[in-house]
Amino acid sequence: MTTKPLPPSPLAGQTFLLRLWQENPDAPWRVSLQHAVTGERWGFATLEALFSFLHHSFSDSIQQPPPEQDAGG
Repeated sequence: MTTKPLPPSPLAGQTFLLRLWQENPDAPWRVSLQHAVTGERWGFATLEALFSFLHHSFSDSIQQPPPEQDAGG
């Protein structure tokens, strides 16, 4: 499966089906992510690859909290 960016969403969120499985008890975990609306599916060899995909897909739309101000005194 290829790793393409997520489709733009006019809504504040997106819905996915996340599957994690092992071929056998000693095998690494495998990951599949499917977009609930478009049905598009992405496959990842590692959890780190999934996290990287999500980070790149959502990092622009996730608002960071403002830095805490020192109350001073």
